[in-house]
Amino acid sequence: MRSRTPGDGGVGKTQLALEFAHHQHAAGTYDIVWWVRAEQRVAMNEDLLALAPRLGLRENVDAQAVLTELGHRSNWLLIYDNVTDPGP
Repeated sequence: MRSRTPGDGGVGKTQLALEFAHHQHAAGTYDIVWWVRAEQRVAMNEDLLALAPRLGLRENVDAQAVLTELGHRSNWLLIYDNVTDPGP
């Protein structure tokens, strides 16, 4: 499932997402909760690659391999913060 929280900058979307993630993780809803800085592709890739070891993937994988591995799992939450163009 995909969800987004639209709105102008500075209205508290990041804080809302942070609170949601913390609550869901504490409740045991998700096995993996991961924050992805999405304002720049480089930062987004760095954050996705940092998840690779947690998934048991070797260190020299790409971001697509991380996303593919997540597709084979359940009970995970990725939060993309500061997305500028969410696409279709």
